[in-house]
Formats: sequence, structure tokens, C-alpha cells
Amino acid sequence: MALNQKATLKTIVANSLVGADEVTYAAFKATAVAGETIAVEADGTVVAGGSDKIMIISKDGNGVVKSSEPIKVADLKRATLKAYVAPSEQVDYIGYNGTSGAIEVLNSNLYQANVEMANYGTTGSELRYRKQGHFMSPANSTQIGNAEGLRDSLIRNFKREPEQRILFEMVCDNAGDVLGTSVNNMVFTKGSTIVSAADIDDASGAGVELIAGALLRVGTAVTDPVYRIVSVDTSGNTLKLDQAFQGETVTIADTGVEQIPYGDFGAASFGIKLTGVAQKFSLGKIRHEKMSFVTQLVDMGATLVTKSTASKIGLGDGKVVAEEEWFSSGNYGELYRMGEPDLYDNSDSLMAVISNKYHVVSLEYVHKEETAFQEHILRRNINIYFNAGDGTDYTNVNAFTTSIDKLSSVALGSLS
Repeated sequence: MALNQKATLKTIVANSLVGADEVTYAAFKATAVAGETIAVEADGTVVAGGSDKIMIISKDGNGVVKSSEPIKVADLKRATLKAYVAPSEQVDYIGYNGTSGAIEVLNSNLYQANVEMANYGTTGSELRYRKQGHFMSPANSTQIGNAEGLRDSLIRNFKREPEQRILFEMVCDNAGDVLGTSVNNMVFTKGSTIVSAADIDDASGAGVELIAGALLRVGTAVTDPVYRIVSVDTSGNTLKLDQAFQGETVTIADTGVEQIPYGDFGAASFGIKLTGVAQKFSLGKIRHEKMSFVTQLVDMGATLVTKSTASKIGLGDGKVVAEEEWFSSGNYGELYRMGEPDLYDNSDSLMAVISNKYHVVSLEYVHKEETAFQEHILRRNINIYFNAGDGTDYTNVNAFTTSIDKLSSVALGSLS
């Protein structure tokens, strides 16, 4: 039995449910599969009330049984149980925000939007990386024209970045008209202005005909992006948008797309939606993070910024758990921190799956070490992450807490 006694943080990832008969160390070692985790007495027997010492044991990706050091139950200082919390990307709106607001119409005015990003290793607001969007409105400006101009400027400016960091899309409060069923599926391709369909001409269908000059909403919610239709090719069954489609490539049924007629533009309110984009992630090489930015307006009159959704890492996101497991494994000398990209990549023993969702049990305890001259009292933590399925599966974690709750000094309870 290998004991890991030097680390201040140990991370265990439990992807699998423990078998009903795997309640002792011997049975667990013989039949458990990778990703199972249980608590046992220090002598390897079943945890019972009045226990003196316990150990947490698990099997890694190589099938090797690993164990915590023996933990005195009297030294358990804190035990917490937390459910999975979904992460979120930041969403800001300039002008219309899905409920209210608009971009004020100012003639012969230089509209300016500043976007300060906090994801470049900066430590203070004065060092943040800033990019801008500008639009000089004409003497007879319109709200949609100003929104399109500022959106296009932001897109062009951010195209100079090595990778996409923020999505810029125009939104409109007009409810729109649902297309008929003759168009069938429509294919929107990221970075392309061309949209294809089985039959782009819906003149003979049950719904509205696609017309150049109208707006096309990719979705049916007022927070879904809208693009102006430049032209419709009925022979080639394609249409052209005024701006390249900014989202990920998607196929949407005609009943999931709407058109806003040109005649409705004057009474409509418009806005620009800014959405943080998921960034590259490579375990141990590129840190997982969410885009965080500040949107500021200059000389845009009464136009307001709405901070709709905050950027959150969440709790139990697979990428975050994988990073913690990888980092804490270094405490045991099990992973190399330097080297060529594929040299000494011995992370196959790790259990975290970046696409998974996890609940977490955290045990905090005191570890005492004595020398000839003094006694060292160390605070240590064990974080145990349990596969949460779709985020609401509590079977795995509750099976563990049931055994831990037998200890008189711990009361984790259960999730439901």
C-alpha cells in the first residue's frame, strides 16, 4: 500500500460508482476499476462509527491503487460537500439588451466602444489590453446603420488577434416573422457570408419569402443575432449576408429562423451583443480561463452598457478539475513540469475528463510531524471530485458521503 504523506493538497477524481462488495481495501484492490474511490479504516476494513483513523483510496487511470495517509478522525477540522455549478461566458450588451435599451441616433457623430480585456497576464486595470470600435455616422443616420457600423468595426479590429476572444453580434427587439417550411434546413458557416438551404425560395411555401434588404435572425429569441440579407440566389439556393456569420457553424430548420422586414427597421431598437469565446486549453501547458472584459462607451449619448452575464469558472467543471488534479499530482513527484510538449507526458494516470461535470467533497485535517526539536502542525486538504453526469446525478457522491457520515466528527449529508 503506497502512502502519500508529503503533499498539502491531494486531489482524487472518482468517475465510477463503487461496487457494493468493494467496501474493504482488499476487495477494492481486487475488483475495483479505474476511477472508483472509497473510504476505509486505517487497517483496510469498513468505516464504522467511532473510527479512530481512516484512509481515502482510489484507482488511477493505470489501475494503480493510491491512498491518502492515515487520517485521525479527531484531526478532521472541516468537511464540505458542494454540488456542480455550471460555468458561464461573459455577455455584455451595447444598447438593446433583450429587454430594453437602444443605440441613440446621433448624426455626424463618432461612436466609440472600448473593450478592455483582463486575460493577458495583467495585474492592474491600467495595464489591461484595450481594443476599440469606431463608427462615424452620416448626417442622416439610423439606429440600424450605426449598430451595423460599430459592430463591423469591432469585428475588423478583433480579427487582428491570433485567436477569437469575443463574439460581436447585432440584436433587434422586433419579434420577426417565422419562415415557412419550404426552405427546409439552413446552413450557416462560421466566417462565411453565404447561407445555403434546400430551397431558398419560399414564395410558394406557407411562410414569408426571403427578401434582400430584410434582416435574418439566426434563431427565434430577441437576443439571437440578426444579419442583413444582401441578396438571394433562388437558382443556387443560397443567400448572402452583409457580414460573415460569427458563430460556430450550425444547421437550423427554417422554423427556427426569422425575418424582419425592411419597413420595421425604423420602429425597432438595436444593440450589439458581446460574448466571451471559449479559449484554448491544454492540460499543464495552456491554463484554462474564461474571457473577462470591460465595455466602455465614448460619445454615444444615452446609449448604455448592460452587463448581462458574468464570466464564471463554475464549480466542478472538468477542465478546472483536470488542472487541479494535474497540479496536485506534482506534489508527489509524479508529473514532470518541464520538457518538450510530448516528452515525459505521463498524465495517463490522471482521471479527470475535461468534458465531465463533478460534485466535490473536501476534507480538511491537521497532520502532526515531530522532530527531535519541535512539532510541526500542518493543514492538509483532500478534494474528491465525483462524476455528476449531466450535473444532477448524485448517486456517486452520496454513496461516498454515506460512509463518511458514520464518523462522529463529520456530517456531510447528501445532495438531491
